[in-house]
Amino acid sequence: MKMYKKRARLTILVLIVVMGFLPITASADLDPQVGESYMFWWSDQGFFSTYFQSSATLNAIGNNCYVFTEDARIRELAIAPWDQNTVAATTNSGVFVSSNAGATWTAMSGSDGDVLPFEPVSGLVNVSAPADQHVHAIYSIAFEDSTTWWAGIEGGGTDDGGSSGQKTVFRSTDVAETWKKKATGMPTFDGESSTVYDIHIIPGTDEPFSAGKGGLFWKSGFSFSQLNQGFPAPATTDWPGIPAYAVTIYDSTVMVVATDVGLFGGNAEAEYEDKLPIEGGTVTVNSSFLSYVTVDILDSTQTDSFTLDWSTGDTVWFYDYSTVSDTTSWHLTLGLDTVSSAGVSMSVGQTLNIYDAADTVMWTGEAAYNSDLGAYTVDLMNENVYYFNENNFDDDDDDSTTYSADYDISGVTVHSTGTEAVSALAIDSTGTVYYSTASGVFSVSVEEGGNPSDFDLDDVEIYSLALSADEGTLFAGTSEGVQSTSLSGDPSWTEVTPKIHTLNTGDSLSYVVTALAVADDGTIYAGSGTPPMEDRRIVKYRPGGVLKSTDDGATWAPMNVGLTHRSSNTDDVAAIIATMDSSIAADSTMGLFDFMTGRFGDTPDIDGDDKIVVLVADMGDYAYGTLGDLVVEGLFDPIDQAAPDVQPYSNYLDVIYVDSDPHDPATAQEGMAQAMTGLIQYNYDTDEDDWVTTGLQHFGAYVAGYKSVDGGFSLVNGNSLMMGDEGLSAEYGQLFTLMEYLYEHYFGEGASVQMSAVLQDTANGTDGLDNSLIAVGASGFDDVFVDYSIAVHFDDSTGLNEGLYGFENVDVSVSTSTYPWGTTSGTSPYPGNFNSWSATYLQSEKWVEGGSGWSDKAPAFNAETLIFNGSDASDISLAVIKQLNKSTHDTSASVAFATLDDDHNRAIYTDWADFGGDSLYAGTDSAMAIQDSSDLTNPYQYFAMVAVCRDAGSSAGGAYIVDDETTVPSLFSMQVAQNPDLINYLDIYSFSDVQIYSDGAFGNLNNDTDEGPHIDVKDDTSTVASFTVPRYYSPDGGYVYRQSFDLASLLPTTVSEFWFVGYAESIGGNQAGSDSILVAAVKGSASSSRLLASDFGGFSFLVPAGAVEEDAIITVISDSRETALGGGMIAVDNALVIGPAGVEIEESFRLSIDLADVDFTGMDAVKLDIVAVDGENVTSLEATVDLDQMTVSAEIPATGTYRFVWNPSKAGSAGIPETYALHQNYPNPFNPTTNIRFDMPETGFASLRIYDVLGREVVTLMHEEIPAGKHAYSWNGKDMYGRMSATGIYFYRLKTAGYTKTRKMLLVK
Repeated sequence: MKMYKKRARLTILVLIVVMGFLPITASADLDPQVGESYMFWWSDQGFFSTYFQSSATLNAIGNNCYVFTEDARIRELAIAPWDQNTVAATTNSGVFVSSNAGATWTAMSGSDGDVLPFEPVSGLVNVSAPADQHVHAIYSIAFEDSTTWWAGIEGGGTDDGGSSGQKTVFRSTDVAETWKKKATGMPTFDGESSTVYDIHIIPGTDEPFSAGKGGLFWKSGFSFSQLNQGFPAPATTDWPGIPAYAVTIYDSTVMVVATDVGLFGGNAEAEYEDKLPIEGGTVTVNSSFLSYVTVDILDSTQTDSFTLDWSTGDTVWFYDYSTVSDTTSWHLTLGLDTVSSAGVSMSVGQTLNIYDAADTVMWTGEAAYNSDLGAYTVDLMNENVYYFNENNFDDDDDDSTTYSADYDISGVTVHSTGTEAVSALAIDSTGTVYYSTASGVFSVSVEEGGNPSDFDLDDVEIYSLALSADEGTLFAGTSEGVQSTSLSGDPSWTEVTPKIHTLNTGDSLSYVVTALAVADDGTIYAGSGTPPMEDRRIVKYRPGGVLKSTDDGATWAPMNVGLTHRSSNTDDVAAIIATMDSSIAADSTMGLFDFMTGRFGDTPDIDGDDKIVVLVADMGDYAYGTLGDLVVEGLFDPIDQAAPDVQPYSNYLDVIYVDSDPHDPATAQEGMAQAMTGLIQYNYDTDEDDWVTTGLQHFGAYVAGYKSVDGGFSLVNGNSLMMGDEGLSAEYGQLFTLMEYLYEHYFGEGASVQMSAVLQDTANGTDGLDNSLIAVGASGFDDVFVDYSIAVHFDDSTGLNEGLYGFENVDVSVSTSTYPWGTTSGTSPYPGNFNSWSATYLQSEKWVEGGSGWSDKAPAFNAETLIFNGSDASDISLAVIKQLNKSTHDTSASVAFATLDDDHNRAIYTDWADFGGDSLYAGTDSAMAIQDSSDLTNPYQYFAMVAVCRDAGSSAGGAYIVDDETTVPSLFSMQVAQNPDLINYLDIYSFSDVQIYSDGAFGNLNNDTDEGPHIDVKDDTSTVASFTVPRYYSPDGGYVYRQSFDLASLLPTTVSEFWFVGYAESIGGNQAGSDSILVAAVKGSASSSRLLASDFGGFSFLVPAGAVEEDAIITVISDSRETALGGGMIAVDNALVIGPAGVEIEESFRLSIDLADVDFTGMDAVKLDIVAVDGENVTSLEATVDLDQMTVSAEIPATGTYRFVWNPSKAGSAGIPETYALHQNYPNPFNPTTNIRFDMPETGFASLRIYDVLGREVVTLMHEEIPAGKHAYSWNGKDMYGRMSATGIYFYRLKTAGYTKTRKMLLVK
């Protein structure tokens, strides 16, 4: 299936997709109700356009439309402790708050500049975007009290203030009316700040905990401090701690943290960094290894390490890890008792947490294996002690930096971390933690830890957890909705949330539940969205919104009114309803639906409902990035008109889309008008070319009053209607001005109604425009496009070409390619390129010596000649424009069309008589001088050309050259030879004294990729191959071009012949003439002779059976090069080169030359011969002349070069006749050559003359002594002065001493 897509822009853009399928009408009204949510397909309009599904909620119903808004994608839900009806939702679009238990929502992302930050695109932020639009993804929210709230957001590059690292913690003190940055102390790495996944506050405090990409942090006082002691070191040094995904407090005293390596617990008083793994196992120190437990000490007072034996109570030293001297270090090696381990799967390098409960010491270490002990060990390193209770140790000295005691290891336990990241957690009143990993849902006691319990939920992705109000049910937010399980009964899991359905195709999907919250009364809120760790660019299913259950999950209802993705609110929805139903800019008495259908036609009604669907959603455009030229405000996608079994991405609805990011009701109206135009057009023409569709959409918005033309349109020189080769604003400006031009000039009054004929015509592209134009009495689109292109140059509606060279309602301008003449920096030729359906605007300028520099007045061209050379395959019109000056656009200007030769699109312009005087020009070509502004003797000073290309001739585009050089290359020749090593290949050589091109329009002196002559290989009916011969090398004074050609590809049978025809021209299009070479080929055979009879060359060539190897290719190439002959020989025809060179032959070939068309005027046929030429050596083959058959034949003993000559030294004759005779000429009638045979029974003086019907001698062919024998002469139709004779009857007379005979012949031309 063919699908085209073109994105549209205004400040506003509209995408249209054209597909080749027919509508299928549904049978009943859709009948959705306000508040209902459904799934929809649509496509991101960014650089990587892709279809995905997301949910949207019906917010309002109008007379002509349903308005759906895309649901916000939920990150977290939080219920206010002071009011269970107040619910906050963090989303990809900011913070939303409901004060009525989710019935309606209000965006609360800030105001008056104190806002949550905008989402960056490619590291950049458009800080001029509206404050309530396109905020960064908000991950978490926490309540300090009823007015003071905290928010954690997604990290990024630079924030809206331009500082390094997007601030990721914000605080509001006015119930989310405004937000302030409160992220001092939060980490950044390489300009990127740490995403905050969770924020938690202990009730009654103002010190939030932050869990994020950079670890765990706690705010006390002015800034955040890291709490990463006890965690394993990060896998990289990018961040200060391992990622922490959630943090909560149990019983106001115990902190529980979900990390990248499992659960950790510790004292809720943050300054005590006493965190230990919770769900990992434990192992004790093996007392049997005590004799091996050592402490190696090396400090500033000792030069050697020594060993302490703990079994005798020696002292161990602990150092304050924050003040220890770099010169002091110690370590302790402990043997681990794996027999007594509980849940520890020991491995070398595994991070372990070691805890001495008796003396309250905690440190981390890595497991190692001691082969002597046959056991695992772990070292306690000085720098890895992260917590100890100073009250358990005595001060050793006065500096308070070291502590010592007799150390007993009997209470030491070793804890292992988890093996997977914990993504969510919930904790009950007894201290049981429920948590999720990639492997499922588990539980473990905060106080006891140890082996976790597995809840066997491992076939879905898990994103959130919550307990019912009575703690009897566990809910899991998953990729398959909300799953629930009883904690006291049946442990199986059940999906309790309903499926979400599409509006018209019958499909259904589960919600992706990323957030859960349970109120004190048991009300459950489930939020759907893109999972936090998923890349939103590749997720193809993006449901959103909130579901609510008030009966323990038995039933659910969507709660999404006002909870919209990106920016759209109730006022926006009301504005859309008013636009569709009530009034528009062009007509205050009717809405857009009635206005557009009344002027352009009916909508398709694919869904059987009179109302259309308006979906307000994020189109994924580049509104905030460096590619800001693509801003989609509205679109129509024809995929929605396809049945879902034909197109799986179809919504099977009459739907138009309105962008929510950014969303401005004023500009959205233009997008809606464009989308409505596209929807109506598709009802009549399902596969219209996208450039026509886009132009009509912009015209539709203009007719509806929503497309502003106040600023005019500046078009791009050379922009194609169809290629999409320029920026989108330029593309749409051109397409709109084209439709506006048709509207103004060809449809007159009521044009907007008549434009419906263009919209409804089922023919596509230019064919449809042809139909509409011809229907109103205009010429076809080919001519109209030329007029439009010239109108773009002039924009004058006062009278040029009866006003056709201008616009009434819009201002249009175009840039011009300027070609300077007269200095070394301005030297022709000037190359350029164009595409189909484009106009290229050219002007020349002149350097004024001693004056003001460059002038746009016409310069003096070489030989008063300007050449335009367009690519040969292109369809071009060239308008030549003469004006008083560049800004004079009135009837004084002259527009003429240059004559382009048919084969090569080349025009030579020499008409300069009406250009001005020479007061500013010091040269000798006064007729070509630029004109003084005060000298108006002649009417024109400014010269321009408009090259209008309808068809470039190639998908790669066409080209042109502007030049004033008319010199033709003096040398161009071509040779073809069979490659002696690769006998299936021919080598083609060309020679020239200058650079040559197959099409000079593609020439570029700085680029030889298009250089070389063009070769056509032709048989008797068609061209069978074409190619360009690339440059081989450049000797002094010339250029050599070479290409190998596979001859076998042209020899499907045993015998073939072809012409290799070469053509070349210089960069300015000066034709170098052409050359042609005949190549005949025959395949040898071991079992049969093969005869090559050349129709083109007038010869036959026999290869006897077994003369060469089977299927060996023998070529006969006609070569026009001169060869040295000597001995009075005269070459009658081209040389014949038989190849390949050096091949051995078992039996001679036979070459026969047909004399029927050979001009051997003045030569006795019996002296015709075939000779072998090898350098200066010429050897006669004593060819046989058969005057009855008019052939000359010879045996060819070897490959090489042979010539057909007249050889005066040739011995023998064609036989002695018995009587005189003058035979009838052959052929007869003839044009221009014929052969005349006669017999001489004896040697004697003879003459052969030609006469016309009046008896006047035309020419004497022979007057000399002739030996006895049979003879033949030819006449080429020319008289004694070399002039060609006229058509008519002629007489030829043979006269000897005893014989005279006259015969008649007819020359026909």
